[in-house]
Amino acid sequence: MKKILFTIITLIMISGSNDLLAQKSSGNWSVGADILNRWNWRGIDFGNSPVVQPVIEYAYKGFAIGAWGNYSLSTTNTTEADLYASYNFDFGLRLDFTDFYSPIEPGNIGNYFAYDTAHIFEIGGIQTIGNLNLSAYYFLNVDDDLYFEVSYDFDDVNVFLGAGNNYFTTDGNFMITNLGISLTKEIKMTEKFSLPLIGKVIFNPDTEQVYIIFGITLSSD
Repeated sequence: MKKILFTIITLIMISGSNDLLAQKSSGNWSVGADILNRWNWRGIDFGNSPVVQPVIEYAYKGFAIGAWGNYSLSTTNTTEADLYASYNFDFGLRLDFTDFYSPIEPGNIGNYFAYDTAHIFEIGGIQTIGNLNLSAYYFLNVDDDLYFEVSYDFDDVNVFLGAGNNYFTTDGNFMITNLGISLTKEIKMTEKFSLPLIGKVIFNPDTEQVYIIFGITLSSD
């Protein structure tokens, strides 16, 4: 069932990507990066060193394809090089397909094309209703890993609660793993330039840990 579902999603994404590239003159390229003091994803901590997270994306109408990375400024963090595709519907639903890949560090043996062992493929979606966001995600090639999240926006502030199983928890049982608040704020540096700041406080009830995240966002459309 997983192989059939993955094959269908792959064909849809390839077909959409071909149409997207064919219409590139009407689309939009964007590039950017986050610089954070540490990397925490869905309540899981990936090291205590600063990271740079570059992203490049091409969007046409509701469809988008892109590449996202996570690179540590030391040797303590997990490195990622992910590819993704998404589609936004007019009624507030966005469907996502992501290929997660963690490159082997230089000097070790690794193979990007070992898709059965080196990659995690995820499907998911997020439904936005006003300021409320409901999301759900599923790993296609891992042991029925699920993650759900609900969040609410108050202007520049977002509060969120997420829960998962298997990969996301210490014992594999379904549990809340990602509870917190985030704030984005632009600090005006000059009349023409503002610096977007990111701040998060994250509590993981499963590991009983608290994380404070701070960073900046750089982007260009």
